[in-house]
Amino acid sequence: MRPVDICLQINSFLAQGMADQFIEAFEHHKTEEINGRTFLGPTSKQQMISPGGVSFNEYIELLDSNSYSAVFFDSALVSIQCYFEGNDIRAHRYLYIPCPIGNELIRDRPSEISLADWLRYSDPKELKKSFHSSGNLRFDYTVDVPTDAKAPHPVSHFTFGASTCRIPVKAPLSPSGFLEFLFENYYRSYQERWRTFAPHLNCGGLGDTLSAAEASKHHLNWN
Repeated sequence: MRPVDICLQINSFLAQGMADQFIEAFEHHKTEEINGRTFLGPTSKQQMISPGGVSFNEYIELLDSNSYSAVFFDSALVSIQCYFEGNDIRAHRYLYIPCPIGNELIRDRPSEISLADWLRYSDPKELKKSFHSSGNLRFDYTVDVPTDAKAPHPVSHFTFGASTCRIPVKAPLSPSGFLEFLFENYYRSYQERWRTFAPHLNCGGLGDTLSAAEASKHHLNWN
């Protein structure tokens, strides 16, 4: 599909997710031409996040600056950013940040108070007891990677736990592939609602990117 059509479908999916109450907030997505490529992502500027685990202050800053594609009902943050040449994907950064604060502290929040403010003014002792950052998951794809044998940087890779932990991935992911990963592993009860949109978030440019050396080691492999 064309990037502009994918963008429209992402916005429709996010709006429907709010209506179905598995998404609490989302940022409108747009497309724009940048250096001969089509960028697709949220209108808000997205921040770079270390894969080692988001701190309380980082999480609050992400909420305050709307640095996400969506906030899910469990207060996890999701970000979708892609670059296309024509209809083929040429780079992506997909990010999933589980909420670092336990639900027991969040569930009593009045709807008229923002999540950031509720946490910002919560009892510090309760925050400390409830804090349990579990890191974040990131799927990256870019052909512009450094060549350093001591710090491998696969063209398509999955990062978690540490910035040096880059697991090669067989091929880039479409927005549909990334969201299917999330709903398959974290939000199974909402899979049927998500899959209504899945066929409309596919794209071209998903050919294999594994090198022979990467294929001989641990890697993620799915169609």
